[in-house]
Amino acid sequence: MESSYANIPLPAGKTAAETTTDYLKLLYTDLMETLRQRFIRTLYNTPIQFVLTTPAIWSHEVQNATCQAAKDAGFTSRAGDTLTMVSEPEAAASYCLKEIYHERSNSGSPLKVGFLLPRRLVLGLTKY
Repeated sequence: MESSYANIPLPAGKTAAETTTDYLKLLYTDLMETLRQRFIRTLYNTPIQFVLTTPAIWSHEVQNATCQAAKDAGFTSRAGDTLTMVSEPEAAASYCLKEIYHERSNSGSPLKVGFLLPRRLVLGLTKY
């Protein structure tokens, strides 16, 4: 059974962009509070690179609107902080490559990136 969010009503008087910004603002506030508690002395001196993923099928317009909502929510409000938008397949491929690199670097085997990407992942990336 596939769930659809298309029929969920937006809060009264709010656009989709405003609702997204509100959600991301709550997420950002909670994240920063958690980081403040864990990194009491260093958080204010440490730039953060935020990476948000979006489904590969989203249009550039929707991806850009999500990026703007994240900025409006505070994700780049501190000096030095950056925000990068990445498609979900790209994020998955990057994670897999880093894991494989980590495993190979610990085992002493040379890293051959061209042969390490799982075939099904390559096929998944080319669908989009």
